[in-house]
This record gives sequence, C-alpha cells and structure tokens, in this order.
Amino acid sequence: MSGHGIVAQLRERVAGAICESDAVSAATDLLTCAEIVADAVANLAETLRAAEEAQAELEALVQALQRRLPVVAGGGFHSGGIDPRGIVLISTSSAIRNGALYLPSELRELATNGRIEPWWHVQAALRFVAFAAAFAYVLDRLERRALPAKEYVASVTNLAARFSAIPFVAEPVPGRTAAVSREEPAGDV
Repeated sequence: MSGHGIVAQLRERVAGAICESDAVSAATDLLTCAEIVADAVANLAETLRAAEEAQAELEALVQALQRRLPVVAGGGFHSGGIDPRGIVLISTSSAIRNGALYLPSELRELATNGRIEPWWHVQAALRFVAFAAAFAYVLDRLERRALPAKEYVASVTNLAARFSAIPFVAEPVPGRTAAVSREEPAGDV
C-alpha cells in the first residue's frame, strides 16, 4: 500500500468514528500494526508529505473557523459582547504540543538534523494524521457551543495526548519475526 493509501485509510477510519474515543481506538488498531508501519516507512516521502498536507488542512480549518466566528458580538467592540471562541483558536498549535504530539513540520526539522530515525518519524507523523482527522470533532463542538471556549485548549491538549500515547511499534530486526513466542528459547533466534 502506498503512503497516501495508508494515510487515506487512517483518516477514513478516524473520521468515520462516532466520537473521539472511537477515533483513538480506530487509530490505535491501525498504528499498532507492524505491517502498516513498515509500508508507511517503505513509502517514507509520500507518507510524510501526506502528514504535512494534514497539518496544512488542520491549519486551514482553524483559520476558516476564525473567520466565521466574530471576535466581537453584534453590538460592536465596546458593547462587551466578545466571543472568546475565535480568540482561543490562536492556541491550537501550542495545545497540540502540550499534548506531546509533534507537528509534521517539527518532525521534518528533527529528521533534517538527524535527530530521529525514519521508523520513529513515520509513526509520529501518522499519529498527527489521525489526530488531525479527529480534531474536526473538537472544532465542530466549539463552533456549535457544545464545547465552551474556556475548555478548548484543554480539550485539544487531551485529544493530542491520547493520540501521542498510542504505542509505537518496534522496528523489526532483520531475520526475526515481529512477535516472538514464549516457547522459543532465550538467546539467538
């Protein structure tokens, strides 16, 4: 499967979830599969490009919502009718980082400096893609006023933390299977 195919499958499963918890479960199912991660690593450039596209789409969604939400209510600035929903959106990137989730642009910088390996890079990028697909739930709730503005940053941070907590799949060692049965003797396999 290509890098875009993996990303498309991940986005579809997460976006098709009924709620944020189901979205995290769907992402966990895919991202803890060694074969899927190996395919994504085999298509490294394509997978990372798709992750950067997901970041651009997330930023575009936030900007579009900022344009739709008036900072000042109908009575004008001095009426005291400030709508904080448009203001809290400014904190989106920092809330994601506070949830220990790397943005794809940050991952690219780390990779360029040789600080991360492709196996880790791809898994962190895929976690962001899954988060970005589920992030639409948070924006929708904020826009409908189902999520109070004062809870937006915590909600984004918590969601990011849930995706960053998805376990990483260990890089396979050449000549070994991904899982070792309990019956195998210790030592070289």
